[in-house]
Amino acid sequence: MISIKEIENKASTIIKELGDNTSPVKVDRIAAKLDVKIIEHDLGSNVSGVLYIDRGKGIIGYNPEESEVRKRFTLAHELGHYILHRFNSELFVDHKQFKAVFRDQESSTGEIKQEREANAFAAALLMPKDLLVKEIKKLSFDLGGDDDMISELAQIFNVSTQAMAYRMANLGLF
Repeated sequence: MISIKEIENKASTIIKELGDNTSPVKVDRIAAKLDVKIIEHDLGSNVSGVLYIDRGKGIIGYNPEESEVRKRFTLAHELGHYILHRFNSELFVDHKQFKAVFRDQESSTGEIKQEREANAFAAALLMPKDLLVKEIKKLSFDLGGDDDMISELAQIFNVSTQAMAYRMANLGLF
């Protein structure tokens, strides 16, 4: 089991080394710098994304029918699998050199350990704590309540209000 602290550190390191440390985080650029290819693919209505690993190279497929914020979270989630789990043979459906992990409706429940870890990585990558705290300080005098703040921060970071609410609660920022 990977600790939340380890996941936060990995996401933070990737942002510092590969990103530009601004919001919204450019997850597609980070994937490109990690040499992970991103493609649109009709995955059906129940699957948001898939990570393929073929001979060590990562390919993320995502469902183009979903909202922009869902696509971003899916890309970050699949990058989480790539960073955290790509060498864990128990996680992937493995057919010799071809491995796959699908993101579907059950992924978001967090019932599977690796899915919870990938969700935590996605949240840490898309909503880095230091950037979030900086934006909260800017907004705290301008907005009336937590709902307004969550909504405004979700727009700034280009994530869903639900993702932002979870992230702020998990970081104890309310």
